[in-house]
Amino acid sequence: MTAANFSPHDHESLVSALIPQGSVLPQAHLAIETIQYQVIHWTPGRYRLRIPRLARDKDYAHKLLSALNQLDFVKEVRINDRIASVVITYTHPFSGSIADLSSRLSQAIQMNELPSIVRSSDPPNSQERISQLLQRFLEQHPGDELRLRDLLNELGDRAFGPTLIICALPEALPLPIAGISALVAMPLMLVSGQLILGYSQPWLPDRILDQPFKREHCEQIITAAIPFLQKLERFVEPRWSVLTTPEAERVVGVMILLLSFIIALPIPFGNMLPAIVIVLICLGLIEKDGLMIAISAMLTGITPALLLLVL
Repeated sequence: MTAANFSPHDHESLVSALIPQGSVLPQAHLAIETIQYQVIHWTPGRYRLRIPRLARDKDYAHKLLSALNQLDFVKEVRINDRIASVVITYTHPFSGSIADLSSRLSQAIQMNELPSIVRSSDPPNSQERISQLLQRFLEQHPGDELRLRDLLNELGDRAFGPTLIICALPEALPLPIAGISALVAMPLMLVSGQLILGYSQPWLPDRILDQPFKREHCEQIITAAIPFLQKLERFVEPRWSVLTTPEAERVVGVMILLLSFIIALPIPFGNMLPAIVIVLICLGLIEKDGLMIAISAMLTGITPALLLLVL
């Protein structure tokens, strides 16, 4: 029986299959803590689960997000670590059996069958820099229209860094794109606010994620961004880890929020400097470079003064 023919009885069976019973992990895998979780709500194509560990382990939340997004039938994952909740939207009807669906979700939650790169402390695709992933995105998406959702999926689960850097790049580059400041500033404010509040992952409305953009405009931005990022990436490396902790990231969120307000102001030629600083901060977040974040903090402090001198 497939998920396309779910009935209330099937739902009960699926919920039972998803709730762990404390069984021993297969010997082929390393022994790890059994993750306790519970199905809170289910409708065809959508699950809401409660996983208590999410509330106390942000690293697990990041790994879980990556693990679930790697499943070919999963369309979207939203994690709220404050209430230990995860919402999974999947393709419906599901092509396999109920047992297959429950088994694959359970394996992802338990981290039983993840590649070693996901189990490690490094994020997926950590060997590749953002500039390389942007180039690959252009090569793999030849359509006339591109969407922010596809770009962020290509960049992988690197928490807030990619979302913020993609939003800031159009203003950090000397490109003749009219009216871009308001379009850039609002997502930056929204996402930086979530960073301040301690969200485990950024959230943007579907309207923004699925808004189609002309390929020629996106290609113009990405083509200009790649050499710019390559130059900056030469100086970025993991260091000063005390400035890359979750607590420090909240302070980083305050800096980005301040810079986002400056970008939103109608200051002639005043948007590029704060956008460049945001890009530097994001590279520090992505590569765990506390020194880059410290330098960016100093630049954040002097940016308003420099703009006042220009006015």
